[in-house]
Formats: sequence, structure tokens, C-alpha cells
Amino acid sequence: NKLLSAISIAGTALAISVVMVIIILLYAKTTNYEPETNRDRTLYVKWSSVYEKENKDARNYSRVSLYDIQQLFYPLTTAEAVTAICEYGRMLAAVPGGGEEINCLRSAFWRVFEFGFLAGKPYDEAAFKSGLKQTVICESVARRLFGGVEEAVGRRLELNFVEFAICGVVRDVSKFAEQSYSEIWVPYTTNSDISRIDLSGWTKGHTGGFQCFILAHSSADFPEILKEVDVNLAKLNSNDQEMQLDLLGQPDT
Repeated sequence: NKLLSAISIAGTALAISVVMVIIILLYAKTTNYEPETNRDRTLYVKWSSVYEKENKDARNYSRVSLYDIQQLFYPLTTAEAVTAICEYGRMLAAVPGGGEEINCLRSAFWRVFEFGFLAGKPYDEAAFKSGLKQTVICESVARRLFGGVEEAVGRRLELNFVEFAICGVVRDVSKFAEQSYSEIWVPYTTNSDISRIDLSGWTKGHTGGFQCFILAHSSADFPEILKEVDVNLAKLNSNDQEMQLDLLGQPDT
């Protein structure tokens, strides 16, 4: 029966295709590849919750605050590196005095992720701490605005009409690399609205817009890192008489 045979063959092919797509998506989200080459030894903290000490039902959920990251994660001694990122969303990128403007995605982080640099270099720790307006851009943005990769390094770029100096150009990042994907990267210290720590208000500085990534020397170090995080969290909560921080079981693999 040609009709039944066609339906059977098409159904079998569709089922195999769906299984293959699921496997490919899972592989893309979990395997190591540039710039997320250290997924197998990275711990993630994406959310947090804060509640009143006397009333656990009075609870707030948000991304992690910079204050909590500085208290809990930056001081870790068992980790190889710790970085925090803040997602900006789309911004207007333009060459000063030029005629072309494009919308770009911008984020702010470095150290843990390994990018392939085509020209220049990343901004360093000194630039980060002092809030220097430096930026790294991807290859497609460099070619679109400056005509080439080498031509972009050292040039000026306006992001929402604020000038930044381009210090490096990297290969375009796959959108499957969710934690590192962007088109432009800048230190979050260049934005005082984001990097300012405010301990006033109901949550006492425990709500924010950051995510934190902890790079271990090896995945075998995860238990020790988690223990150190628990110690830091207990210390933070014991010093607060009103609010308590809940990491919701994180850091996660």
C-alpha cells in the first residue's frame, strides 16, 4: 500500500529528525567550545532571593546584586577565577562623525571565557577597576563600521553617544553560547548606575542585575567551592538582622 508506506516512512524520518535536533541542541548547550571552553569546570549563579528574617513569606526574587557577589564570590580562595556579568541589551553603536549607526548587543565581563582574538587584546584589570571606557567588539561589527579587523583597533566607538576606545576584536560568537554571546563587551564599571552599590531600601542591597560565574581548577574542586560559598553566605546572613539571602541551591553546574 503506497499511501501507508509513505506515511510510515515519513513518520519514521520525522521521529529520527526530532531526536537528532534534540541531541544537537543539548550538545550545543553543554559541550565545551569557544568562548565557553570551560563549561565542565564552571559553576553558575544566575538568581537569588531575599526575605525578611521574621517573615519568610515576604520574599523578593531577582538577579544577583553586585554587593552579594563582592561578599560571597569574589573572595573565594578555592576557585581559579570569578567573574560577574550584567546584560545591557541592545545599544546604538556608531563611529564618531560617521554616517552609519547599527544596533548591537552589549555585555560586560571577561576572564572566565576564552575568546579568539583577531586583533588587539582585552581590557585589563587596571582598566576594569578604574572604569576606563574601553571595549572589545566582534569581527562583524568591526567590518561593518571600520571596513576591517585591524583597522578597528585603537579607533573610537560611540555606544549610546558615549565614546569608547576599541582595544580588541574577537571572532563572532555563536548565539548558542548564551552566557558569553554579545557583539560588544565593556567593563561594567564604566556604568555608574550599574556598578553603584546601594544598601538602602527594603532589600538592603540584595537585589541586582548580575550573574556570577565561578571557574574551578577542576570539577573535582566543586565540593570545596560550594562549602566556601556556604560559609560566606552564613557569615553574610548572620551579620544582617533584618534580611536574609537565599541562593536557591546555587551555584549550579
